Amino acid sequence: MKTRVSISVVLCLTLVTGNWVTLGKLQLRQVAAQTKGESCDPVARIEISPGGQALLDRYNESVRNIADGERLCHRDRVQRLSGEVRIYCNQDSREREIISRQFKSITPLCRTVLSNNDVIIRSGEVIVSPIGETENPRPPIRWERVDGAIAYIVSIEGPGVNWQRQVQQVDASQIQLDYPQEEESLQTEFAYTVKVEAIGSSDPIEDKVTVRFKPQ
Repeated sequence: MKTRVSISVVLCLTLVTGNWVTLGKLQLRQVAAQTKGESCDPVARIEISPGGQALLDRYNESVRNIADGERLCHRDRVQRLSGEVRIYCNQDSREREIISRQFKSITPLCRTVLSNNDVIIRSGEVIVSPIGETENPRPPIRWERVDGAIAYIVSIEGPGVNWQRQVQQVDASQIQLDYPQEEESLQTEFAYTVKVEAIGSSDPIEDKVTVRFKPQ
């Protein structure tokens, strides 16, 4: 009789303890899910062509496939595996195509700026001109001001041309650097890379465009 009572007590304790452990695990999962949800600050959405594939590297989560149309968060990193992968930043009609097969951070593409407790999404694209084709073999370079930057590194690289200059921050919405007189001009039909990098901003901002000199 005593043996039966002891077994019953042990069974009851085991069931109760098991319930406590299960409940504890559920609570931990809920807390973890809430933490992940709260840490996600959506700043963009992704579009993937039919048959395409991309990976998402999100803080505190395992790397996984991204679904077409999925929202992307501040600090997310995206890697294109196949097909066309485009990022559309909030409050910005322009898109950025992910071409590299390495992980790309969303933050420089869609820059998050905190101002008066409001989150303002700003595109990482800062170069205004030249972009694409230009009729000027010595085009001035103009870009948008980046808040928090103290200076900019501006450069052009391509056949026969390879130079860079540092430009200090100014109190204006757009900044311009005239093409240095001592540097070689752009050559017809060749592709050149124009790059502007902001120095000192809270988030790394670097914009690159391709330019070709095509006279009339």
